[in-house]
Amino acid sequence: MPVTNLIELGPLLRARHGGVVRKLCVALPSCCPHRPPGAELASSGCLFCAERPTSPPPLEQQLARGLARSRGALIAYLQSNTATSGIAPDELARHLARLRAEPRVVAIALGTRPDALGPAILDLLAAEARRGELWVELGLQS
Repeated sequence: MPVTNLIELGPLLRARHGGVVRKLCVALPSCCPHRPPGAELASSGCLFCAERPTSPPPLEQQLARGLARSRGALIAYLQSNTATSGIAPDELARHLARLRAEPRVVAIALGTRPDALGPAILDLLAAEARRGELWVELGLQS
């Protein structure tokens, strides 16, 4: 039986934000929960981790580069590693506030895992969702 109540995301975002909306991938200084900060890849990390842990450029630099390359509205997409792992809630809050301060960022999407969503992070994300559009992508692969 065909599903007929599907909503296409592209047209929905165009209608909501007045034009094409693109993803802007940015990385935070978060980590893989299977690899402690500063650890080299040996048997740790999961299949989806980069071979070598890297430190991302400062958020300001990533944002400036992305804004220069793109036009129109953007979804700040925090996908590298696990966006809520190995980062203090107050530091994550500062990064999210900086992304929200950019007028072209109309939504924030972050990738994380259920085991990296403690009470403080859940409270932060709930507050953030009241400030604007927030998507939480839960990875269940590992």
